[in-house]
Amino acid sequence: MGAASAAAAAGITVGASALSGYASARANEKATKESRAAQSALSKQESLQNMEESKYDADLSYYYEQLARQNKQRGLDNYRRYSTIGKENTSSIVVPTKPDSADYEV
Repeated sequence: MGAASAAAAAGITVGASALSGYASARANEKATKESRAAQSALSKQESLQNMEESKYDADLSYYYEQLARQNKQRGLDNYRRYSTIGKENTSSIVVPTKPDSADYEV
């Protein structure tokens, strides 16, 4: 009877260790899923912020390009005013309002 009891105790120990291993694996799986969800949310927030920064940079670049075009046009208009080559009717360049970084915050 002693050998049967020892075998039964060994079987219970093996079963308990398998059960604890399964529980540990489930806990790790749950932690991994939560970690992925948190990383995904952070990644989404970062991509939104990068998108807003890129849009702001593009708008600011466009603003300065238009401002440079207007300044060049103004210089050409001043030259034409005193030039005797000929008079041309030119339209003025419309410069957009300068973008404000506060408008692009997430």
